[in-house]
Amino acid sequence: MHQLTDSTLAFGPLPAELLLNVIEHLAGIHNYHKSIAYAPSNAITKALRALTLVSRTCYLLASKYLYTHCLYLHTCTNFSQLRRTLGLGSGPLPQALRYGEAGRNDALFHAAQIRITNAFIAPMQTQACEEIRMTMVRLPQIIDLGLTIGPTLKRLALDMNPVYATPSEIFRIKPHLATNNIFLRMPNLYELICSFDTVDCFPVPPPNLRRLAITSHGLGDEAVAGFCFAISSLEYLACIRGEDLSGRDIDDIFNRYKGHGLDVLLVDLNNNHVTPPGVRNWTEEDKVRIWEVDVPTSFYGDEDDITLSDGWIWTQGVKGSLWEADRRRMRDQRDLDRLLETSPS
Repeated sequence: MHQLTDSTLAFGPLPAELLLNVIEHLAGIHNYHKSIAYAPSNAITKALRALTLVSRTCYLLASKYLYTHCLYLHTCTNFSQLRRTLGLGSGPLPQALRYGEAGRNDALFHAAQIRITNAFIAPMQTQACEEIRMTMVRLPQIIDLGLTIGPTLKRLALDMNPVYATPSEIFRIKPHLATNNIFLRMPNLYELICSFDTVDCFPVPPPNLRRLAITSHGLGDEAVAGFCFAISSLEYLACIRGEDLSGRDIDDIFNRYKGHGLDVLLVDLNNNHVTPPGVRNWTEEDKVRIWEVDVPTSFYGDEDDITLSDGWIWTQGVKGSLWEADRRRMRDQRDLDRLLETSPS
């Protein structure tokens, strides 16, 4: 229950309870499939942004929902703007405030008591960014933002592909150290959608993660597997199905998982889902369950399977519908033998 104060009376005689109810439904608080973050073009984001401009008192309420549900950092520009808002140093920023230009209202911002719980971070350097000479986001900027908002984060989508994080940059910054590993500062994070190269920078996962989707091609890479199975609290794991998936790979998942129960979602086109050779037989005592998830084929047929699977994981993961997507249990060896026995000779 939200504490009702005079700050909720932004619309004069409108009851505070009604205003809260309207904003909560507007932000999709009661939706079962709730997005990690809504894009700036989304109607919810636009409406909440407009509400913050109605009055100072309305800002105190609407800004909480805006920062909670609409932190969608998809360009270098809005990434840098958030850093400026949070007071993080960014050097000579092309969009730095000019001398005398009105900045953040510190008193109002702090009075709102904003807690960032959800974030989508994939800061691409778009053409619009280049036109204002906005440079690529670098690894140290990801680290200091992660350390700043990490303690309150609950759901995060992090794409490291657009970030300038070359091997030499990683060697110099040393993000794997405890002082720089952003995931170690995220004790409340329970859902993470991330690119496969995230583990190159941050090899130690969040301590209490329950849902993880990573755009790796299977779990054969030791760095990826070590990241995934270091989490005993993990309940759901999604990745792209490995091209050469074998029964030994399935056994490795069973042997490395140390938690109480794990659903593994292998994402790929339907034609690629075949039972790997040498797969074990499932039992009722299994702690691990392997599922197959079908990705729709390209309408024009001009995208490869990996690109389609990668995009599907990102789309469904950010929308919040990945974990309830249609899936079927992978057949085991017993199922294959039964099919051979019943098939016409």
